[in-house]
This record gives sequence, structure tokens and C-alpha cells, in this order.
Amino acid sequence: MSRKRHRLAPETFGLKRRRERGPVEVDPLRGESGNHAPCNCLSTPRPGSARAAVAELVQLFPRGLFEDTLPPIALRSQVYSLVPDRTVADRQLKELQEQGEIRIIQLGFDLDAHGIIFTEDYRTRVLKACDGRPYAGAVQKFLASVLPACGDLSFQQDQMTQTFGFRDPEIT
Repeated sequence: MSRKRHRLAPETFGLKRRRERGPVEVDPLRGESGNHAPCNCLSTPRPGSARAAVAELVQLFPRGLFEDTLPPIALRSQVYSLVPDRTVADRQLKELQEQGEIRIIQLGFDLDAHGIIFTEDYRTRVLKACDGRPYAGAVQKFLASVLPACGDLSFQQDQMTQTFGFRDPEIT
């Protein structure tokens, strides 16, 4: 009986066998394509980049479900599932946010739930929603002056009046 245990233990806890590499389909969103040279630019989406992942996820957003009133939203956790390295994804998302290409918003009260929206989609949905309303001028002023200058999620009244030149009736 002791010989059986002696033989089973090395096989069970021994070195793992290497998997044989066979033909596997390449998923460009996971960065598995070897044809692209690495570059630092984020203007053109490349496989494995956060921008390409967000662009793909935005295409999957169910616009009809919300009657096309919301801009397409991708979740940060969804981007993590498509980009191989989470740290790289965070750096690329931060760079895109600093460039003003995307907006990252907190969804609800959960601190870990973040939505990612392309700024241009956000701008067109907001303009469409306030078209013909009495506050359309203030919204257009906000989109022209505040949105490109500040990446914050919320604004204080003092900041809006002193820094960006809004009047109190425009805000309240």
C-alpha cells in the first residue's frame, strides 16, 4: 500500500504538463494579434487597447431599450475583460479622459461601478434632449466652456459662477 501512495503523489503534485499550441482563433480585442507594432498613440484604436474595447462595447449597448435617449455606455469592468492587462487599461482610459475623448461617470452609489461614455455621444444626446427648451442656451454654454475644461463628475455653485461665468438663474 505504501508503494501505491509513493507512486501517486509525484504524478499528482508533480510539474504541470505543457499544453500543445494548436490553431486557435485570434481575438483582436484581447491583444492576440501579432501584426501590430506597439505605439503610444490612442487616436487610432488598435487591438488590445482600451479605446478599441470601449468602441466595441458601445456598439453592443441596447439603444432601443432606452428609446435612444441615453448615450451608449460601457462599464469599466467590461473593458477589463477585453484588455489583457488591467493596469494598462486604466492608464489608457485615464489618458483618453485627459484628452477629453471619453467621460467616466459613477453609476449609482456603488464606488466601483463606473460607466464610460464617448464625449461626442454625450454631447449629441444632451443637445438633442434640451433642443427647444428654455435652458438650451445654458446647456450649450456648459458644453462649450465647462465640459472641455473640466473632467469632474459634479460642480459646486461657486465654481460655476466664479470660474466659468454662469449666473445664478442659469444654474438654479
